[in-house]
Amino acid sequence: VLMTPNMQCTDNLPYPAGDSLEERVKMIRQVAAEENTCLADVYKVWEGFVKAGHPVAALLANGINHPTPAGHQVMADGRIRDSIVYSIIDREWPGVRANLDYLLGKYA
Repeated sequence: VLMTPNMQCTDNLPYPAGDSLEERVKMIRQVAAEENTCLADVYKVWEGFVKAGHPVAALLANGINHPTPAGHQVMADGRIRDSIVYSIIDREWPGVRANLDYLLGKYA
């Protein structure tokens, strides 16, 4: 599985931006297509969020590139779970445990 990064706020970089993040995203997408590999396109989810009028910097804990809990949730809304915002509550545990036991039996 290949995964594109979340967006960054280049206005707040403490160093020159260097290579374009968008160019790196294009390369990741190209490799995924050429290798017929699953792509988790997080960047596309963030693009949609920005197009809806949400500022990128508001989703970045350091104002540059590390998502806040809300920024991680943007990824989760794109069908990508993030351990920072995902947890198992008591009533979910029996089903989760049963699935883990099944997978252990299947692949052990």
